[in-house]
Amino acid sequence: MGNLNISKLLILISLCLISACGPNKNEEFELRTKCKELGDKLEQKENNGWSPESLVQFLHTVYAHYDPPTNRCLLKDSYIVMRFGNLWEKTIELIDAQSGRVLASSSRIIVTGLDYGKIGDKEVTYDEADVPPA
Repeated sequence: MGNLNISKLLILISLCLISACGPNKNEEFELRTKCKELGDKLEQKENNGWSPESLVQFLHTVYAHYDPPTNRCLLKDSYIVMRFGNLWEKTIELIDAQSGRVLASSSRIIVTGLDYGKIGDKEVTYDEADVPPA
């Protein structure tokens, strides 16, 4: 009977610790705001060198998402590359904002129709992944 009471106590303590670990509503709002600021900074930094006269142009759009269960700020960086005024490449990256690490990416080179992606450090083409292109 003593082991059963200890087990119940450990479960109760674990539940109390788990429920206390998550951010409250005010903290969550602040974390979402900070996450958005990280996204805005990345977008501004990446678009800083853009000019209409450039031979190669990049245009970034960054969306930020704070995920309370994992306490992570994720950024979706969508950008296009223009070369000599022609659309050259479209890319979407999923970025861990806290570490700056690109978690996954998907790209299409418009002139060749080549689709490729990256998950972590492993680069794959759609042929290798056995996934039909969209």
